[in-house]
Amino acid sequence: MGRQQVFDTVHAVEAARDLFWQLGYEAVSLTDLERATGLNRSSIYNAFGSKRGLFDVAVENYLETIIRPRIAPLLDPSNSPSAAADALIRYFTALAETVAGLPADSPRQGCLLVTAAPGIAGQDETVRQVVADYHSELVGAFTAALERAGGPWVDEVQAGEAQAGAAQVDEAQAREVQASGPQVAAARVLQAHAGRAADSTSVARARLLASLSVSAFALAKVDRGESVVLLHTGADFATEWTEPAQLQRF
Repeated sequence: MGRQQVFDTVHAVEAARDLFWQLGYEAVSLTDLERATGLNRSSIYNAFGSKRGLFDVAVENYLETIIRPRIAPLLDPSNSPSAAADALIRYFTALAETVAGLPADSPRQGCLLVTAAPGIAGQDETVRQVVADYHSELVGAFTAALERAGGPWVDEVQAGEAQAGAAQVDEAQAREVQASGPQVAAARVLQAHAGRAADSTSVARARLLASLSVSAFALAKVDRGESVVLLHTGADFATEWTEPAQLQRF
């Protein structure tokens, strides 16, 4: 009869996640993981298969507990235009507050994927796909918020088409958020928007916002002030592009 696993798996994964987040995948040794998780290497191998197996679980934990809760408000199908605008602006201002407020020795500076993935991604298609999917989730969430908030790029001719398409997206998105969570919902947003007249601008702007977000994460470890500036720039763009929705309050 095999020995029963008695350690706290969640604690071990979160401890490993923070270590990878701080140092990157390649810089973390099994000895580091033993020290951080409180497990010996035989327990790590038995539970996760390898250092790489533990890294994969840590990345999924990061996406599920850090990233997706952060983008979920952008994908809320019940958002009014003004609520969608608020969610988009708040995404950037809240991140700016978090980055500015983290202690200098916090392991959670920047983004785990930006910190840990570049080295291993160059040699591993699975990790490359995880990073690409993460970027697509951001773009899909930003696109959903921009489209729901409306914007000055949607002219009168396009407005009817955009409104009809948005209704279809809302219905599909509500089902996806309930059934599969933000990851699938964000992907469905991009698929549903494909080919619509307003999308060339909304998706392009969503990609710019995603690039600002990722760039801010990359800078957070080396220049916190510049990271905060980039995030406030994202908030400024979001404010400008959703101004009509914000005016609906008055």
